Amino acid sequence: MKNILYSGKLRYSSGICLICLCMLLSCIAISSAQAGFPHPGSYQVDVLRAGAAKAIISPPQGSIMGNSYGTDICKGIHDDLHARALVFEKSGVKAAFIALDLVSIPHVVVVETRKLINQHTGIPVNNIIMTATHAHAGPQMNPLFWKAVGGVPMQKSREYLKDLPELIAASVVKAVSRLKPVTVSAGTVSTAPASGVAGEALPTVFRK
Repeated sequence: MKNILYSGKLRYSSGICLICLCMLLSCIAISSAQAGFPHPGSYQVDVLRAGAAKAIISPPQGSIMGNSYGTDICKGIHDDLHARALVFEKSGVKAAFIALDLVSIPHVVVVETRKLINQHTGIPVNNIIMTATHAHAGPQMNPLFWKAVGGVPMQKSREYLKDLPELIAASVVKAVSRLKPVTVSAGTVSTAPASGVAGEALPTVFRK
């Protein structure tokens, strides 16, 4: 797990997972209140179910890539990029959290992806949360940078952006198919301040 520095203490990313879970459960609670609960006999209303899945969203060779210093052209794939989906269901209401190995997510992709997920799974669009890992070694998502390159690379990037919502939606469809009863738990871990470092602790690997 990735380490996060917060308030002078080293805490594991389980805190972020807990926040995401709370957001998703809030979506479920709100949707349930608005829609009304189905007949109690139709399912176990007290059971929380969850499913997880991923789908490859790597860009095509020859498309425009982003990096810390501008743009580049994709010459091949070292490691695939993924859309990772986590779906929760309680009382017949579903919510999805999706993490993408992208530098950013254009609004048009968010809108179209939510629409497709709703069509394929019935998950309300307001119950779909999407985030990007801000990976610089991935496809360039800003059309303004495409224009600076132009030609075939720009066309390939446009096609990739057009196909992306369907690729992302596939991860959620698979996650829904894997729903099963789960137990939720969370925890935190703290470490003592590193020697010579004032005000915050660092992972052991960074200690001198």
